Amino acid sequence: MSMQLPWSPSPGSPPSLLQVNTFQAVLANDGQVTFIMLNYGMIQWTTGTASGGNANTGLGGKPAQAGFNSGDNKNFYNIPGSRTEAVLRIGQTSNVGVPGRWVFQVNDFKVTGVPTESSSDCWL
Repeated sequence: MSMQLPWSPSPGSPPSLLQVNTFQAVLANDGQVTFIMLNYGMIQWTTGTASGGNANTGLGGKPAQAGFNSGDNKNFYNIPGSRTEAVLRIGQTSNVGVPGRWVFQVNDFKVTGVPTESSSDCWL
C-alpha cells in the first residue's frame, strides 16, 4: 500500500510571488515495514511573509524546515540545511544516494545514510 501526494509546484506566499517549490511525499507500507519518502525538486522560495520573508523574493526571515517528525518529541530528523538559506539546495542532497530524495523508516524509526545528532530540538 502507498499514499502519494502529487509532485506539483507549490506557489510562493503571498500568491503573487512568481517562485515555486516542487516536492512530493510518499508513504509506503508492505504490511510490515513503513517508509516515508520525501522528494525535493526545484526550491525557489524559503519563507512566507508570516515568517519574515520578503514578499517579492520569498527569501529572508526564518527559512523553511524539512525532515520528519513522528510527533513524540523523540523520533525526528531535520534534514541538513533546514532553517537556513541552504534549504534552497535540498534538491541536491540525499540520505539514499539519489539527489533530492530522503527516505525514513517510520514504523521503527531509522535514519540511514547521514550522521545523526542527539538533540532535544524537535522543530517540525
